[in-house]
Amino acid sequence: MKKISKKSVLLVCKDTGAANAFSSLVKEWKDYDIELYSICIGYAANVFKKNGLSITYAFEKDMRQEDVSMVMDSVKPASVLIGTSFDSMTERWCCVEAKKRNIFSLGFVDWWSSFGLRFSTPQTNDLMYLPDMIAVVDEDALLGCVDCGIPEGILKITGNPYWDYLLRAKETLCCLRQDLRKTINVADSSILAIVYSSYLSKFNLGLGYNENDFWGAVTPLPCKNKAGVPVKWLLKLHPKEVNSTASCLLKSKLYDICIADKLTAIELGLIADFTIGMCSTALFECALLGKKVISVQPGLDRKLSRFMRIFEHLKIPVVTERAETKDRLEMFINDEMPSPDLNYLPMSIKGGRSAVILRNLLLNRG
Repeated sequence: MKKISKKSVLLVCKDTGAANAFSSLVKEWKDYDIELYSICIGYAANVFKKNGLSITYAFEKDMRQEDVSMVMDSVKPASVLIGTSFDSMTERWCCVEAKKRNIFSLGFVDWWSSFGLRFSTPQTNDLMYLPDMIAVVDEDALLGCVDCGIPEGILKITGNPYWDYLLRAKETLCCLRQDLRKTINVADSSILAIVYSSYLSKFNLGLGYNENDFWGAVTPLPCKNKAGVPVKWLLKLHPKEVNSTASCLLKSKLYDICIADKLTAIELGLIADFTIGMCSTALFECALLGKKVISVQPGLDRKLSRFMRIFEHLKIPVVTERAETKDRLEMFINDEMPSPDLNYLPMSIKGGRSAVILRNLLLNRG
């Protein structure tokens, strides 16, 4: 009997969001007849390693176009699934090299912002690096892509396999709370609040605010609730931030908060009683786990964020007026704010079929 050869897929990612999604795919596709290869740059490699997954090519920094060309010639993939970081030239070169070889390329947008930037020369919206097809998480993201000039005909709504995993494993993951708290010496009876930082100033997204506006609005952080129970605050840095930068910021502002570096963003979410931040992916993922979430975005330009409606869908409080921030934070730590309402998740996100949809797109060239 003639042996049927496996179809090969090359996964390419740099940032944590795409790496979480792609590592979830690797786990779900283990029983499929697919030969997987991967290029992981920087933070993405850490995600794959933490998940116990092998990496074909791992690099600290972006590859040169000629190196990407050599990988393509070596692997000869039938299709390529590409992350869409703002600053990754590796992902962009993979799109270029795939088109040269008539290899099907599928870009994956894992969030609701800056759609055109992901497929353009950095800091522009020239759309010079469009793949054959682009996967987006829901209808809002599709509309955002179209608004940036991306042809609607190459867009497909797929959801996100990592979010499928979080929803599916929510109860099992939440059982880890007590052990994870022990890891960082926090008693289960303590009120623990996590702040997820966003490195907005690095990307110049034009949202109307940045991390300095955020910290100016939330300081001083409430140190106890109205019953007198102390609140312990931990800060989870954005992967592109460095401890020294945040330490200087915290020292200059006299924040009573510690940087948390022993646990991942999602592990911190599992042990938290409350989570706050700006527009971090981690906030949404904590909401998927049923955690109390509040988004503080002082000075937010609603026109520029009109497609990032997911917080509104789930009834997550979004504070845009600096003068309101202190009162809302006080209400938050006193447990006077609603929990996210997952009944309003878009069907593409709560349907649980992302891995299957992406697999079919890649193996059948769209």
